[in-house]
Amino acid sequence: AATIVSGNSQTQIVVTANAANGTNGVFGDVVIVANSGATAVKSTSWAYLDEGAISGVSPNFGQLGTRVSITGARLLGSGLSATSVTLAGAAVSSIVSSSSSLVVVIAGSGSSGVLGAVQIVS
Repeated sequence: AATIVSGNSQTQIVVTANAANGTNGVFGDVVIVANSGATAVKSTSWAYLDEGAISGVSPNFGQLGTRVSITGARLLGSGLSATSVTLAGAAVSSIVSSSSSLVVVIAGSGSSGVLGAVQIVS
């Protein structure tokens, strides 16, 4: 199932996918059921992908201007590039490069001594 973000149009519905119920990379049907009971189906038109997984952050500490390499798998999901990255809750000052297995960033200003998550949005 998905959560409808906007759906008051006769030609477009925007949804956010919830937990995957399918097999990674296997295409399935998109089914829309209106409050009137009308149904629209597009066969084999969308696939869930496994979430990205970060396996390493190097260095795992630094300061403003530190070049940080983030390695892993599926880091961009189905995107073409990273659009934002945070280190311990602080936005990076720039994204140098991004691929499905490596994202390189320049650390922005953050709170000294704070440990936190690394988040990549593509």
